[in-house]
Amino acid sequence: MSPIVLSAGPLLLSAGPLLLSAGVVVGLVTSVVVYADAARRGRSQSDDRARSSDCERSARLLWPVSVGLTSLAGFVVPYWYDEALRRAYFAWVKSSAVVTSPYEMLALHFAVGVGISIAAVLVYGFGSQYDSLTRSRTENRG
Repeated sequence: MSPIVLSAGPLLLSAGPLLLSAGVVVGLVTSVVVYADAARRGRSQSDDRARSSDCERSARLLWPVSVGLTSLAGFVVPYWYDEALRRAYFAWVKSSAVVTSPYEMLALHFAVGVGISIAAVLVYGFGSQYDSLTRSRTENRG
């Protein structure tokens, strides 16, 4: 007897606005967190002549905008590629291709979005630390 595959299609069709709103909220929160961290580290204030250039101002906003858009994409892109995500989930995570609840796939979409948002914030954290290390090394040389 073959397993019965339950589709969460109608639920996911109605979940599109929910996932989009969650992506917007999480994207704004991650952007604010990244901007606040940049301000705490002194990257968002132009306190010397090197930081007052137009290039430096745009670079200061690059991290928060990038992290926010990546977080938003983390919720929207898996929704667009629902079938591929579903196949990967049933092939790698769950051995039987039976959805136990219609909310299981919705929870999977949220988990992917939150995971991508966390990864984006971690990339910012490591990238800003690397930037701080390279700046301190060049300042010590010159």
